[in-house]
Amino acid sequence: GVQSSDACDFGARLNPPSATPPKTYALVPSGFCEDKGYTKIATKEECLEVATSLGYKDNDGLIAVVNDNTKSRPTGCTWHTAGNVEFFTTLIPMSCDTWGWGGCFCRVG
Repeated sequence: GVQSSDACDFGARLNPPSATPPKTYALVPSGFCEDKGYTKIATKEECLEVATSLGYKDNDGLIAVVNDNTKSRPTGCTWHTAGNVEFFTTLIPMSCDTWGWGGCFCRVG
């Protein structure tokens, strides 16, 4: 017999092309995102998205972008237990818990 074109369409509906998986994030308390196989957050905008999605809120509602090369700040999108979400563009890679910071936000996968 001749196979109808409906059979092909039905198969496509059962097995749609995979959608891009949603981004997932994690707070890494020490070390670096890359130590866990994660990716460092690259922009201030994504930093805000990450913090919000994980339930963290900056005290003043703003994400400061700070270029600090004094070895006193972690690198990337960070959380401080005093209630600060900051994005540090340091050229010197520093651990997520440098000087008492609470960790770095990272993209998983």
